Amino acid sequence: MKHNRRRMLENDARLQERDRLYRQNGYDSSESGRYVLKCAGRLSGRVLEIGTGKGRFLVQLARKVSRVVTVDPNAAEQKFAKLNTAHKRVRHKIRFVVADGADLPFADASFDAVVSVNALHHIRNLRGVLREVLRVIKPNGKIVLSDFNAHGFRIMDRIHRAEGRTHEHVKYDVASIIRLFRQNGWRVARSSGCCQQVLVVTRDGGKR
Repeated sequence: MKHNRRRMLENDARLQERDRLYRQNGYDSSESGRYVLKCAGRLSGRVLEIGTGKGRFLVQLARKVSRVVTVDPNAAEQKFAKLNTAHKRVRHKIRFVVADGADLPFADASFDAVVSVNALHHIRNLRGVLREVLRVIKPNGKIVLSDFNAHGFRIMDRIHRAEGRTHEHVKYDVASIIRLFRQNGWRVARSSGCCQQVLVVTRDGGKR
């Protein structure tokens, strides 16, 4: 128990240090998460998150919904997210699944909402992932996709350059994503703020 507590505290210290660096450069992950959730509106029922990462947004999401399933192909990243969510006392609300977003191990129409934040630019087979999202979402469900907007990407690129690294991200066309959803009978509301671009996809024209 003491070992787990120590690991949680060490993980939290690393995240806080990184978040301070982000804020110094103009990006506040907590504020951005709140903005995404505000754009998303009401989320209920069975919720799926695509792209666990280190669990920053997952903590905020778990505080808003009763249960969430989160998937990520990187088991190591999910270990950090498990420590983070345990430290923030929301671990009991989350099911962690290691899986490829383009090959989800879930039945058709099994989720009331699908959410993804700051993961799209890491996905090489984005079209395959979007097809899976459309497969697992219920006909009256809600899809919320958010990634850095142009300002957010500039901040991340600047931070990585200062560290002697490259912020690798897969280029994708937001207009083509919107077109894909519309071709499948969905409506898309698009917003931008707090370094985030947010797409809220519904069947009902974006009612909250």
